Amino acid sequence: MKNNHQKLYALLVVLFISAALHSCKKDVLPVVQAEAATSESSDLAKVNLPGRTLAANCFQCHGTNGHAQELEIAGMSSSEIINELNDMKTKNPGANIMNVHALAYTDAEIKLIANFFSKQ
Repeated sequence: MKNNHQKLYALLVVLFISAALHSCKKDVLPVVQAEAATSESSDLAKVNLPGRTLAANCFQCHGTNGHAQELEIAGMSSSEIINELNDMKTKNPGANIMNVHALAYTDAEIKLIANFFSKQ
């Protein structure tokens, strides 16, 4: 019975995050599309790094721009972040909050987030 409650709770968390993301999609999507169109060779001092808007969700635990003492992800390679998030997508959402977060992002969004943190 406890296992069923955990599954139900995990499902509700995923649904809540999905609904929250969907409700703000009209606000975030144009930013994501604009960031994806930004050339990586642009002068990064003048242009917001692609993915920062999406990565801001990570700042709560991983620190601003990914600089947190124990959970620092700033400077990790883009491919390492992509691999870890994709791995988390395959795991039980009830086991770890990161599994839930990973499920909420598309492959393109994960790539933008990973690219942002790799440049920090």
